[in-house]
Amino acid sequence: MIIIQTKISQDYLSQLINAQLDQIFDQNTGETNKVTVALKRNGKVAVALNENDVLLSAPLEVTLKKGDGLFTAEANGAIAADIKIEVNIDEELRTSTHTSITGYKWLEKPRLDIGIFDIPVEKLTDLGLKYYEPSICGAIDAKLKPLLNFNQMIDENLNKLQIETSKHLPEGVHVQVIPKSFVLENFNTQDGNICINLGLDPILQITSEVNKTKVKKQFRWVDQLDKQSLGFVHFTLEEESLKSIMFQQMQSREFGGREVNLTQLYVQTDPQFLALVGELDKPIESTFTLKTGIHFNEHEQRLYVKDLDLKVKPKSFIHKLGAPLFASFIESQIEELFPLDVNKVINDFLDKLKPFVFHQKEASFKIDFQRVKLNELLVTDPGIEGVMEYQNLNIEVLVGGQQVV
Repeated sequence: MIIIQTKISQDYLSQLINAQLDQIFDQNTGETNKVTVALKRNGKVAVALNENDVLLSAPLEVTLKKGDGLFTAEANGAIAADIKIEVNIDEELRTSTHTSITGYKWLEKPRLDIGIFDIPVEKLTDLGLKYYEPSICGAIDAKLKPLLNFNQMIDENLNKLQIETSKHLPEGVHVQVIPKSFVLENFNTQDGNICINLGLDPILQITSEVNKTKVKKQFRWVDQLDKQSLGFVHFTLEEESLKSIMFQQMQSREFGGREVNLTQLYVQTDPQFLALVGELDKPIESTFTLKTGIHFNEHEQRLYVKDLDLKVKPKSFIHKLGAPLFASFIESQIEELFPLDVNKVINDFLDKLKPFVFHQKEASFKIDFQRVKLNELLVTDPGIEGVMEYQNLNIEVLVGGQQVV
């Protein structure tokens, strides 16, 4: 599981709904039984939860007016309108909301400033709210749709995550997250936020080509998510991607204080060996061929090389005598690196990125994990493939609140 913890600021929701109500009341005046009913927001809308329903309490001024001149009747008061937003999620994580005005209570009893009405003020207020209800509820549903559209939210943000992640990877290497199923806790409130905790069961891949696989998403409710999680990343890197990775790693490296500058590189693989063919301009202008067997010991978590063979062919006669010594020196330098603690290399690289943070519109995202470990590594034709495991991969999403750091 990847645990996605989303916090939507209650104050942010309140601001969205305040703005929607102001717009509706400014543009519309209701009329019932020849009585004009005008509503105006009289304070911030309060946001709360009841199980997975969002409850709003909207303080409103009510003005009722009928007729003109000597025959005018006018009354004023203040109410708190109760608005219920039912959140429905189907088995494929498609979300819909249904908003309704469930009632109101008087904050300030209506007073009759002038004249009389044929119908009691309370009844006129009821009728006035029914007039406004389609506009109010429709506007709230429309505003909440992108905030609670989990399918769209997950797809868009996973795509954003893949784009951001690729910036830190060699060219031609892609991280892909394909959602399979989801589990969701009941919503709760904490520290001024509506908290939505979701567990995502993904197919995680690192590949040379973006996989177009589509998987039908499944969804179910759970009482409580297990925040301790373990998952696996399958990787398949073809020769062209290996070339990009190794070129970046080898370019302008120093061996024994001597800069080795690489200008071209080609990679060949089969189950028995890994071969690199390239050109150098430093310290000896030459072509080279490096061939070695690779073995990953899963028990020791170490990467071994065997039958390492490096041949250097200088492009000028002046370097011909020194080429075997240079090749021998480079071989010894490479052999000193092995057996290689692969997990240390992986986690040292990832620790430089942790925590991984990015921002998008009103939301901010923080991605963190406990550790990553290599489980399998095989040299194949053409490329390498294997499996890594990750522990406690968590994504924190804050919407409309303080940004994650």
